[in-house]
Amino acid sequence: MASHSTSSTTVPRKRSKTQSEVAVNPFFCFPKRGTSFELLDPLPWKSYTLNLPELADSTLCYSRDGWLLMRRSVSIDMFFFNPFSRELVSLPKF
Repeated sequence: MASHSTSSTTVPRKRSKTQSEVAVNPFFCFPKRGTSFELLDPLPWKSYTLNLPELADSTLCYSRDGWLLMRRSVSIDMFFFNPFSRELVSLPKF
């Protein structure tokens, strides 16, 4: 008599990315109308449109690890901004 063995096979679930994992991916940032910005994730080629009034009248200078270094267009004030957590860190004036 042949014995049948039953083995359970687990299939790994595809887990969704956490906010910190999403923020590490390189994003392209494009201004739209008013305070809307389009963020493009080139890996899965997905775009996200965010309304970011914190960035009104600002220019993007640099970005890294999900943070944007911004400069107010009407002054020399600079600040870091995280579009995912909406955290804004003002830099001291020179």
